[in-house]
Amino acid sequence: MPTDVVMPHMGESVVEGKVLAWLKQPGEAVQADEPLVEIETDKITVEVPSPSAGVLLETLAQEGQMVKVGERVAVVGAKGEGAVGAAPPQPKPRKQEAPAAKPAPASKPAAPTPPKASEPPKPAPEPPAPKEAPAKAASEETLETASLGVYASPAVRRFARESGVDLRTVQGTGRLGRITREDVERALQPAPAEARPPQGAAAEPRTPDVDQELVPLTPMRRAIAEHMVRSKTVAPHVTTVAEVDMTAVAALKDGWRVAFDEQGVKLTYTPFVLSAVARALKDYPELNAEWTDQGILLKYRIHLGVAVAVENGLVVPVVKDADRLSLVELARAAQALAEKARAGKIAPADLSGGTFTITNPGVFGAVLSTPIIHQPQAAILATGRIAEVPAVIHDGIAIRKRMFLSLSYDHRVVDGATAVRFLQRIREILEKPDFQA
Repeated sequence: MPTDVVMPHMGESVVEGKVLAWLKQPGEAVQADEPLVEIETDKITVEVPSPSAGVLLETLAQEGQMVKVGERVAVVGAKGEGAVGAAPPQPKPRKQEAPAAKPAPASKPAAPTPPKASEPPKPAPEPPAPKEAPAKAASEETLETASLGVYASPAVRRFARESGVDLRTVQGTGRLGRITREDVERALQPAPAEARPPQGAAAEPRTPDVDQELVPLTPMRRAIAEHMVRSKTVAPHVTTVAEVDMTAVAALKDGWRVAFDEQGVKLTYTPFVLSAVARALKDYPELNAEWTDQGILLKYRIHLGVAVAVENGLVVPVVKDADRLSLVELARAAQALAEKARAGKIAPADLSGGTFTITNPGVFGAVLSTPIIHQPQAAILATGRIAEVPAVIHDGIAIRKRMFLSLSYDHRVVDGATAVRFLQRIREILEKPDFQA
């Protein structure tokens, strides 16, 4: 009997999503729990799996279409149970594009353009293009993406694989250098590949008469905008800054790196900060709270949200019960959540329940920040970059590793003195560390 595939429930605030890409086409065999379609909501991008093994009989929504939670998007069943019709117009062109990509590097594209004598020499620069692109991609991967290799969503990877495009030769134009479907499609087109990428002048021919461009809002970007405006509107923000000496923590990190590597965990400064914040929140529960019209709601379980930059914005996966985790457990949890978020595999449950948020703009070189509170929480902490600076130590000059902490808090919930004491408690834990691996 045919089985409906529906837009799944992804949290209380999610009511609809946009179909980004079909990962299977009508008539193709599918396994139970095999990804069928990639859907983007205002919070995350997820792959919706097949509810059963069989054949994808038909798709009921086109790429780019908005679908409501619970709405049917496809039908899966035994072969012959349903019409594998021409309902989906988009998957078919995709099949036609793949063969078109193969003639591109060959001499066939030159044949359609014999009238212009200037055209034939242009394919000559084509070989350097793939050589330059990997160099750029390699440098981009050093920015928190090396562990994931090429920075692209699962759907884009599949599309590139089906089209015969090596993603290592494609320069991403998405956020943080992420490779989008449009980048892959551009790589399939002979003309841009022949002339523009090698010359590095793609932007000029594209917009010779245009001074501006309207970029449509994605569901995630719209949700981020609404959330930020609401937070600044409902909560009186105050930001307090403290400087922390991270020299002792740096020594611990270097000393424990090998032991953590042996457990498959990359040790960074993040778990040290998470541990220090969790301990400080137990001493100052006012920061682990939220404002309500009935009173201040104190949270006695500590769930730390860790902001992660993704292609179209950012998400905040949550490390649950952070105060009960060891340093290696915190490192493993934060690493796993960040990798899932960047790979587009984060689950709604991973994003819910946060009581306090930590964001790390320092990884991009920021020194100080004034973060916006992640509603309905009472506070958010931003960590700056760690820099070596000269400092006076016992009447002498020494080189120390220093970092700024920026705490934004809801002044309805937290008084200034409490916020300062909270920051000083974090500073005390980090400067005189007694962490247990």
